Amino acid sequence: MPSHQKLTADVSTIGIDIGKTTFHLIGQNRFRKVVMRARLSRSQLMECLVNVPHCLIGMEDNAVDWHYIARLRINAWRDDYNIHRPHSALGNLTPSALADQLLRTPERSHDAWTRNRVNSEKAGF
Repeated sequence: MPSHQKLTADVSTIGIDIGKTTFHLIGQNRFRKVVMRARLSRSQLMECLVNVPHCLIGMEDNAVDWHYIARLRINAWRDDYNIHRPHSALGNLTPSALADQLLRTPERSHDAWTRNRVNSEKAGF
């Protein structure tokens, strides 16, 4: 059987069995012939599925497993929102850019934050 590195083969359906520490994947082609099997850790699963062409993916319906996948998506959104996305309340800076600016500023951090807030309000943000 092909390994998980050859997932771009003729896979039309992937079944995922979710365990506590590993995922078992079975891929079938359009004729329902098994064309791949893989055993992946949780961290390897996302890397593996990024390269898969559009196909049907089936998983067992287990609340614990859905909680894990939802947590991955929430953490990705939280990182984007709290680190990478600019905010008008921060003078259209990202939180990490504002933190860098405040660390380089000799004045107190609250005064710098207030100044940024006033400047953004004057600019109409």
